[in-house]
This record gives sequence, structure tokens and C-alpha cells, in this order.
Amino acid sequence: MSKGKAFGILIFIIIAAVGFSILLSIRDKTVWKNPIPNPSFEEMEGDTVRAWETRDWQKGAQFAVDTVARTGNQSLRISSDEGADASWSAVVPVLPYSRYRLTGWIKTDNLDAGTGAGALFNLHGIRDARTPSVTGTSDWT
Repeated sequence: MSKGKAFGILIFIIIAAVGFSILLSIRDKTVWKNPIPNPSFEEMEGDTVRAWETRDWQKGAQFAVDTVARTGNQSLRISSDEGADASWSAVVPVLPYSRYRLTGWIKTDNLDAGTGAGALFNLHGIRDARTPSVTGTSDWT
């Protein structure tokens, strides 16, 4: 694979069936509910993943539902030949004054982040709410 392609080939895969869960702690701390819609990406509406949408701020990313999965049958992928500022996103309802734990899985293939962030999870609207960046070639991390 050429360096140009290596820079942009990003397999940004979020696996929720097991790995991507949110622990909802409310008053009695015994209730667990995963509020993420369609967390395993198995529910489709035509060619789209129900409750998930893509964002491409530089207009160079390709999005796909992939059969490479850590668990379950599907994962989400972002790839680009030139690099990308892109994401898969879902709106997650939360309760005020509650504690949440976000976990997930990322797999990368020859990801050269250059001056970018690499592959990571983040929460929009909350400053510094993001995981460390994953670059290079990495199995499920």
C-alpha cells in the first residue's frame, strides 16, 4: 500500500455489542441500561445503519458497514486516501447528574494521523472528553 493510501486508510470500527456500552448509574446504582441506539450496528434501514449518521468535515472520507467485527456481525468503518476529519455519530440520551462510562473498540490499518488526531472516541460538547488516539496498525484496542 502506498504511503498516500496508508495515511488515509482508517478503519474506525466501533463495536458495541460487547465493547461499546455505557454504564448508567442512577440513585440506587443497580440499574444498567445501554442508552446507545442500535449499539451493535445490526439494525439497518435500507443501506443505512439505524440511528447512526456520518459526518465528513473535509469531504474526503468513505463510510461503510463492514463484516470485520470483534463481536457480532458488523462494525463501522471510515477510510480515506488523503486523510479525513470524519466520524460516525449517534445521539445518546442521558440523565442529568448521572455517571456514565464509555467503552469501545477501535481497529486501525496503516493509519498515519499526520497532523490529525488519529482514531478515537469523543463526546461532542464536552471539552476534553476523548480517548487517547490510536494510529498505525492496531488490532482491536
